[in-house]
Amino acid sequence: MAAVGAQRVVTPAHRRTVRPAHVATGLGLALVLLLAWLSAVFDEAISQAVRNPDAGWALVLEMYGQLPGVLVGIVGATILLRDAVPPRSARGWVGAGTIALLLLLSSLQVALELGAHAAGETDVRRAVAVAVPVAAGAGVVSRWVPHRWARSVRPAAAVALALPYLASVVTVWAIKIPWGRWTPRDISAAGDPALFSPWFLPQGANGHYSFVSGHTSFAFAVIALVLVVATTRRGLAVGVVLCLAWGVVIASSRVVLGAHFPSDTLVSAVITLVWALLLARAVGYRPPPRAGLPPQAGWPRPAHAGCSAGTGGMQRS
Repeated sequence: MAAVGAQRVVTPAHRRTVRPAHVATGLGLALVLLLAWLSAVFDEAISQAVRNPDAGWALVLEMYGQLPGVLVGIVGATILLRDAVPPRSARGWVGAGTIALLLLLSSLQVALELGAHAAGETDVRRAVAVAVPVAAGAGVVSRWVPHRWARSVRPAAAVALALPYLASVVTVWAIKIPWGRWTPRDISAAGDPALFSPWFLPQGANGHYSFVSGHTSFAFAVIALVLVVATTRRGLAVGVVLCLAWGVVIASSRVVLGAHFPSDTLVSAVITLVWALLLARAVGYRPPPRAGLPPQAGWPRPAHAGCSAGTGGMQRS
């Protein structure tokens, strides 16, 4: 029995250390706050300075820039279906049905991004005609996915499936509709500069959706694909940097066209990245090991970790 009042010996393992990830998080937060302040002060001036409605590269990205982010959801659903079909229980049927529904919705979004529009209005029949074969094709491809690999990346696939919906659709539109911020090009068309409003002042539902940017959110959602394919820590870092660069390109294109203010894209990027972190933690995602080191505990990712598609739900490891 230990003596009463004995002091605890503090070993190096018990000492708190400042990790590079903590430093990076702190610097990232400081950068976001600085950019938010700059946007509040110079939002309108930046938009007017860089606006070029005829920029060809930006027009192309306006038409197809969301497509990679939408395809991320299809990739996630395809991988999860490999383990979810055939269902083995009632709960499994619910899980497989949910994945299939999200797959169909992702395919519908792909159809819209590929130009299923007529006279400025959505052509529902044409969109469905494209979406159904795309979803069916993804279901067929899922049977060719190596089963062992699909189970090992299941947590990352769950993030890929959920992120575009929770961040780029649900959260973005939950903010867009009640915020009612006018876009720069709508303000220019109306000829009334007084219609400009700071990003932090909601205007109410009025049919204007500048704040926040859906294109930017879908662009940053591509980061979920990196979680699926990265096999080393260095590969993960390189992939994340490339995805962030892609997000900046899309965000810049929206500002150049006058479709959004800089603050619209900044807040959208933050929302998507926060959702990615929350989802990765919720499903038990574990990053790959560092190059040259033996596999860490839990890598390859255990089949039972994260989203158990075969049982129809998301489970913590």
